Amino acid sequence: MIYYTHEQKKVISHENGHMLVRAVPGSGKTKTLVGRICYLINKKKIAPQDILVLMFNRDARDSFSKKLSEKRFNIPHNKKVIPNNVRVCTFHSFALEELKKASKYGYLNIFKGEADEDKEIRKHLLRDTLREYAQKERKEYDEYKLTEEFIDKVRNLKAECYNPYIETTEEQELFERAYKGFEEKRLAHNIRTEEDWIPDLVNTLYSTDLSLPRYQYILVDEYQDINIGQNRLLTSLCQTGGVINAVGDEDQCIYSWRGSRPDLMSDEVFLRTFPGSSFYKLTTTFRFGHSLSLVANSVINNNQKREKKICISHLSTPDTKVKLIESNKPSISLITLIQTMKNKNIPLSDISVLTRNNAQLLLIQFLMRLFCIPYKGKTKHDDSSQDVFCTIGLLMHFLMHKKLCPERVRNDNFISRFLRGMSPFLKISDAKKIAKEIAKDDTINLCIVLEQAARELNKKDLSELSKIMKELHNIEIKQKEISAFSIFDHMVRTADLFSLWDKKSNSTIDSNHRVRTLSLFGQVLSDNNIAPNVFISQLISPLPIEDENSVSLMTCHRSKGLEFPYVIMADLYDEQFPSGNFDISNDNPLEKLGLEEERRLFYVGMIRAIKALFLLSPEDSRLSRWLANPKTFSHPNQGEILASRFIYESDIQKLVQYGRQLHDSGAVTLQHGKDWLVKKYLREYRALSKPLSR
Repeated sequence: MIYYTHEQKKVISHENGHMLVRAVPGSGKTKTLVGRICYLINKKKIAPQDILVLMFNRDARDSFSKKLSEKRFNIPHNKKVIPNNVRVCTFHSFALEELKKASKYGYLNIFKGEADEDKEIRKHLLRDTLREYAQKERKEYDEYKLTEEFIDKVRNLKAECYNPYIETTEEQELFERAYKGFEEKRLAHNIRTEEDWIPDLVNTLYSTDLSLPRYQYILVDEYQDINIGQNRLLTSLCQTGGVINAVGDEDQCIYSWRGSRPDLMSDEVFLRTFPGSSFYKLTTTFRFGHSLSLVANSVINNNQKREKKICISHLSTPDTKVKLIESNKPSISLITLIQTMKNKNIPLSDISVLTRNNAQLLLIQFLMRLFCIPYKGKTKHDDSSQDVFCTIGLLMHFLMHKKLCPERVRNDNFISRFLRGMSPFLKISDAKKIAKEIAKDDTINLCIVLEQAARELNKKDLSELSKIMKELHNIEIKQKEISAFSIFDHMVRTADLFSLWDKKSNSTIDSNHRVRTLSLFGQVLSDNNIAPNVFISQLISPLPIEDENSVSLMTCHRSKGLEFPYVIMADLYDEQFPSGNFDISNDNPLEKLGLEEERRLFYVGMIRAIKALFLLSPEDSRLSRWLANPKTFSHPNQGEILASRFIYESDIQKLVQYGRQLHDSGAVTLQHGKDWLVKKYLREYRALSKPLSR
């Protein structure tokens, strides 16, 4: 028997008009949506085929479809059926199907579907169009940097369903005009990749008499992830009488890079888009206990651009532990914590380590291998990361041994990646050719081969690399002083890697990733006494430890929608989280919006935990003083801080104490600080702590 809270029942039995539900994490959104479909079919006698459910990714679609298929509904004539006719799909797959129909009926060029070669053609069209328009203006530019910015701009314009044929003027910036040229070329080549499906469909709907199939109810999950283009698609579905039932949490809107905007969930905007809407809340979480609810509320309440709500833990939730661990050696703290949990017989599969970015994740993967801890999870920069690993590994190996001796180092692919790491603009074919020559045997003089290649290809980078290798060859390593850190330090300073990767990379993102990875490697080696050969061996021929009982490693972005018994948020330096240079005292509205998204991302990481959340930060003398006397609605804006400012905002010491009291006795002894939050929490908790109803 399924039971629902009073809030869930109100949502399920909503009668007429559009509806927006603001739901806190773990509040049973999926159960409520399934219950809503039950109500529509059983009580309102809506045919299953008149219901459309839209999701934002395939995993969510498949999970929802599975849960839906397990339900049986009473429909007219007293038949019980599995609702196979309820259409559940992603926004993109819906757009793709409708584009195919539009092509079939002559509204578009013949739709040939998406092929891998189309993606490559699209990349070349983007680059060529930008070059053409920049040259028209006789504009000098860094091609790699400007192309990267143009790709981001195109993504944003696509998310907004920007129509260049209507909205482009001569007075606009280079990117907008280049976008129009790109669209003309793309359509001439009949190229449509996933990024084009929704804007192409929406623009066709607005410029022709094409219509969409009629649905009586359109249910949308994770509505906070919506962008303007997807919202315009929903309004088109409403034009034939469709009613929108949307569920989301603006506090988990973390995809601004693909156009998601929390203001689309505001009362004002939603009412303007879908007139006559009703608004509901799901404020009870069934995932975690009072301590985590209070701390998470304390952080997210610092965001001003949000509808004020707080997350309340249900009386059935566990006593979630929230612990701050400060250390000047974060890598040691992380490994020690995991090993301690393992010794307490906590399954490694119950543990997830979350980071702000992929460079941090890469180093944690490396640490796991060094300490033989099984893990699962990949980074988005796997190719770039391999180049970084190969470069550092080969340079350190050469510094120690003065030649490339083991088979694993004299591997064509390994040396090719090293060459691309040191000369990022070197063609892959040229890198492979040079690597093949170097790998012939260990009598080959590496420096001579590089000099010869530099002359043949007219590549100054290769000549500079030859000089670096000569310098490394001439450095004498004293066996008594040898350590992985000293070898690494010699290598970095001799090759000037920080400067090289800061100036020479295929993109700003790639450059930042390499520089950050290099910095974190230095930190790991300074924290841990690691033998050089062990370190180099893991770089050159890493042996991933695979096991069903493995720690899950991922970024906070990738963790969204998941939950784990134990969550460790690692490397919580203020310079890392929030990502970006945010001036705490700055009143710049754009910076405030960026900082609010970073705060939402921190919140998303926190609320993945069920039994325990561990926050790993550097030692910060100001932090302990701040937490002992927190300043309401303020930031530590004087002097330098080391720990993430979001930890400062958490009021963790006092709120964890209140959370434990509430879990143990159902009451708290109020003191000072953010007692206003606790008072509000207690008031809403008592109002919601009524028995569940069927």
